[in-house]
Amino acid sequence: MVTPKMLAISLLTVIAWGALVSSSLLASPSGPPSCKVWSAGTAKGADRRPEAEWRDWTIVALADSCEAIPVELRKAAALVRTVKDRKQRAEIMSEAATAVLGPGCRVADPLADARKLAETCPLPPNLRFRLDEPTLAAIRAGDYALLNAMLRALINANEFDEEAERVMLNFALSAEILGDDDRTRKIGRTRPVARPVRRQND
Repeated sequence: MVTPKMLAISLLTVIAWGALVSSSLLASPSGPPSCKVWSAGTAKGADRRPEAEWRDWTIVALADSCEAIPVELRKAAALVRTVKDRKQRAEIMSEAATAVLGPGCRVADPLADARKLAETCPLPPNLRFRLDEPTLAAIRAGDYALLNAMLRALINANEFDEEAERVMLNFALSAEILGDDDRTRKIGRTRPVARPVRRQND
């Protein structure tokens, strides 16, 4: 279970990542990296971190992502590096995701669970994984919208390969862990966290 202390440490490390990421291998003086380079670098970065930090690491890396990722998301990811308030960070990322997805995917409350939003703003079709009802109940709406926006951008640009899928799965699992921890602190109980379900025919 992710503890409040772990979350506090995670926030501090995110701030540090934000300060360092522009000089990392993900950033290039000649322009944005290719999506293959970005996906591979983001996945490798996640390998060096615990699952609870994968969501935040993905957002840090998003600021220096490939051109297939809309500029709204890249700018928002850079902006939240300097914002300490969790709700404000969630609102900034949610507004950027809505700008990409359209008004039909507007996020009323980014810290609410994703079940209602998923009904009106489904993930792209033909994915090799799905988010079941318990997973949607744990993931926060803002994180769901961001996941949806990243998925659609990569798929539309024909850049959704196995490494990109891995980055998206890492983000979804970590978002579920963090969202479930928020919920269990409020209601005083725990439930097992299930990984996003891969479809059986793949």
